[in-house]
Amino acid sequence: MLRILAFDTLQIMHQTILEVEEPEVSRTQELLLSVSYYILKIYIKLRCQEYNFSPPGTTFEREDWAVLAEGVTHLQLWMKPDKGDKSCRATLTSLVLKSAEH
Repeated sequence: MLRILAFDTLQIMHQTILEVEEPEVSRTQELLLSVSYYILKIYIKLRCQEYNFSPPGTTFEREDWAVLAEGVTHLQLWMKPDKGDKSCRATLTSLVLKSAEH
């Protein structure tokens, strides 16, 4: 699953908070967060993370990343539901971006 957020004005990103949840299926979900800058027009990886779910024990993960990215025009979020290619859905319960206009 690939999602892209396009901003109307250049952004300065300070923090990214996200939550993922899986109450039913044991799996390893992959997530890649990238940004594109006005001048470069390519995506630069900010964070790459794996989440291991083992219901009923481990079903929820929360990340709070301090990032500093100036002049951001686009945010790209890519998720693979399971590294082992099980038939399941990628989950993202919450995504919070803290930024200031450039």
